[in-house]
Amino acid sequence: MRSLVALALALFAVLAGCAGSRSRPAPAGTSVLRMSEQTSDRRLVKGFYAPEGDWRWTAQQFAALLDPPSTREDVFVELDFGFPAELAGQASAVHLAVSANGVPVDRESYAQAGRYLFSKRVPATALRQAPLRVEFSLSASFARPGDGRQQGLQVVSMSLVPREESRDFRQSQMALAQDSYRKFAARRGTRMTPEQDEQFMKLYHELGVWQHWSIHNVPILKNPLDLWNMQQIVYETKPDFIVEMGTSYGGSALFWARTLRGLGLEHARVLTVDIYDSKQAAATDPLWKEYVEFFHGSSTDPSVVAAIRKRIGRGKTMVSLDSDHRRAHVLRELRLYSPMVSRGAYLIVDDTHLDGVPTYPADGPGPMAALAQFLSEGGREQFEQDFSRESMAMTFNPGGWLRRK
Repeated sequence: MRSLVALALALFAVLAGCAGSRSRPAPAGTSVLRMSEQTSDRRLVKGFYAPEGDWRWTAQQFAALLDPPSTREDVFVELDFGFPAELAGQASAVHLAVSANGVPVDRESYAQAGRYLFSKRVPATALRQAPLRVEFSLSASFARPGDGRQQGLQVVSMSLVPREESRDFRQSQMALAQDSYRKFAARRGTRMTPEQDEQFMKLYHELGVWQHWSIHNVPILKNPLDLWNMQQIVYETKPDFIVEMGTSYGGSALFWARTLRGLGLEHARVLTVDIYDSKQAAATDPLWKEYVEFFHGSSTDPSVVAAIRKRIGRGKTMVSLDSDHRRAHVLRELRLYSPMVSRGAYLIVDDTHLDGVPTYPADGPGPMAALAQFLSEGGREQFEQDFSRESMAMTFNPGGWLRRK
């Protein structure tokens, strides 16, 4: 009975974390194998038993075929698994050794039952042939009660990921983002303590206020306090072009358009970009037809970047980044669009609060980590952070109000 209870507890530990692991974007192709998916079967070439929900038992030795991601530099193999109590009770430690295409990767030891992530860099010599045969070997196993079947780990998934998606890199970037958030918050001068600021932000999200905000009956997924500062920036700088990454339903583009019309900037335009076309309701609005131009595609697609660069010409331009919030994407946007921002105009990095507070601890690294990287690699020479735009008690963009010098 004690063995069954221990097994149940270990299983609970595995299943409890599955939702978090699913929130992470998966690499393309067969760089990732999730045990809950039957398509994984043909890639599991040794030592796997039938799925039991979102996981599978393994034998003492097991192997799978994985394709490396598009980048062949600094590829990491990751194994998401449960270490059962039956193994933990056998010896002081159980060793897990991993190799790829016969090349040793690394090994780790485990002594306590629980959920683990093995994450180690794959030697470049192992990447010369694809797919990679990734072999796992345990120093011990245990016999299942009843039939004596030898069992090892409870595997949830395994993958080959680039360095920027690896556990250690993500953890380091999250730490950088949160450290940057604390430093930026200290410069805002709102007279709120960091604890009050964090609780205010979390409460606002839990209440879902931002999900019920609209303009002309079109949803606008932004903080209204930030929108107030944005219209003030438009009033002060009077741009010819507002370039927006992330159209969504089109509410924010309509907000920009109404601001431009209110200021009499009849020749100014909003250039908005999204990979999805969800603007149908917004596009019927007369403001949209007069002021907004929609670019259907990824904001980092070279053809989209070139089209926007050509459209703005030498016009005075401000940019708002509010599309894909993953660190790598935001950093690429910063590098591509920062040269388009005119002197005295603004580059607004939206939603830096996501991986800074963090409001959603399972997400990230995201915009804050990207912003910190951009500033460290030369962004501070071109832009200054305008903390006066964070004076309304709460902003979704801490540290992300950048004014071109």
